[in-house]
Amino acid sequence: MDWIKPWIDRLKKAGYLGLTITVDTAVGSRRERPLITRYQGTTGGRRLGAVADERRWAAGVTWDTIDAIKAALGDAPLLVKGIATAEDADLAVRHGVDVVWVSNHGGRQLDHGLGAMVTLPEITKAVNGRARVILDGGV
Repeated sequence: MDWIKPWIDRLKKAGYLGLTITVDTAVGSRRERPLITRYQGTTGGRRLGAVADERRWAAGVTWDTIDAIKAALGDAPLLVKGIATAEDADLAVRHGVDVVWVSNHGGRQLDHGLGAMVTLPEITKAVNGRARVILDGGV
């Protein structure tokens, strides 16, 4: 994971105050409108469909990856978006995450998961004041 430190250094140099990483889905969902129009989107000027490495990276995120990112960030806050269970919330906090972001992307990515409002009470209890909690969707 030698690539993480230079990447974080670049973010800090650009003036970013923290970093959010989405951890609940490695690939985008099947959406009919982009399929019909064949739109694949862009990221940093590159076509998403042509960037297989980004998908492999997203699928390969582990708690070791989170540890390395947190270590490289130093005092800057790390937000982890896509926490949907009390167990993952507890793990996130134990791995130094500063903000647990409860989200299921409005059900667009994970259409069979529980809603964020349903999981919020158990996640808040698991975090137990050790980190901040953000909620999106489900409202």
